Amino acid sequence: MNFTAPQTSQDTRTPGRPADHRDGKVLSCRLSVMAPLIAALMLIAQTSTAPAIDAESHEPWQSWTRDDHEPNGLIGSIWSSKDQAFVSPSQLLEAVGGAQTILLGENHDNAVHHHLQGWIIRNAPLSGNPSVVMEQIDVGKSAALETFLAQPDPDPAKLGEALDWSGSGWPDWELYLPVARAALHRGADILPGLPAKELTRKIARTGLSALPSDRLSELQLDLPLPATSTQALQRQIAEAHCDLLPQSAIPAMVAVQRFRDAFMAEAVLKAGTSGPVFLITGNGHVTKNRAVPWYLSQAGTDGVVVIRLTETLPVDRKVPDASAGESAADYFWFTTHVDRGDPCQMLIDTWGQSE
Repeated sequence: MNFTAPQTSQDTRTPGRPADHRDGKVLSCRLSVMAPLIAALMLIAQTSTAPAIDAESHEPWQSWTRDDHEPNGLIGSIWSSKDQAFVSPSQLLEAVGGAQTILLGENHDNAVHHHLQGWIIRNAPLSGNPSVVMEQIDVGKSAALETFLAQPDPDPAKLGEALDWSGSGWPDWELYLPVARAALHRGADILPGLPAKELTRKIARTGLSALPSDRLSELQLDLPLPATSTQALQRQIAEAHCDLLPQSAIPAMVAVQRFRDAFMAEAVLKAGTSGPVFLITGNGHVTKNRAVPWYLSQAGTDGVVVIRLTETLPVDRKVPDASAGESAADYFWFTTHVDRGDPCQMLIDTWGQSE
């Protein structure tokens, strides 16, 4: 069943709508799955027109939604899969406050998503000091991160420089500032969520057999995904690369995706021993039946809330079909989108130049 969003006359203030509605949605979905592998290709010179306001104020979301109602279309509304109903931002915060683990999915180059992540981290009514695990920080930066956080009053604006962010392949550090500001405001530990690059490359070459058996067991990678989940992951990887990959390349990319999911789940579990933990990661890594939530479930973790920040268009009125038991997330917060042009053509052009 489709559900139509409540409608009001409120100004949605939605920038950058592409000319073609269907193509814009398809390209956005493709980017959300395997962005770390193709970030350098997809994120060149892309910015969002989200309000450049720190999450300390409520402006990042109140500029296009209010606590008790939704604007035209889906933009600004929050869908609860469990309740099969729209909820307010304050109701979402209440759910987050009752959770031990909060997974915040994103499109990496969408500034709105990072403002909302920061707003949730800053305002959630949590018990104890939280930790924030970031997919964008690899374990090779652990020492630099610890040194930075050990300062008496670390400046979040300078964290990117400390981590050599400009050479990381991720979008500009300015986009992630709301997350860092909110984390430091709450006195949260910021922790790496990305495995070592060399090990990831090795798995891309030889598969999960690159890991010793005891490490496979620790990461729960010795457990096979359900067949339907594996097939869905294979399909998402193919679509994320515009169906340009040879079939022979997909198993290795599935192995890399599973390794990253399992590694982030382990990082979340370790961080969660000292209090609530947030994970900042791409939407493809928070899919409930095959990504980080699946590994947390295998570990017997309770109190997990999955929030997917989801791009949509002003013309959209209906929540995608999904029953509560089949949904990819517990909550979907619908936002404006980034107009990325045609990333498939960018892939074709880039790969053509490399031949």
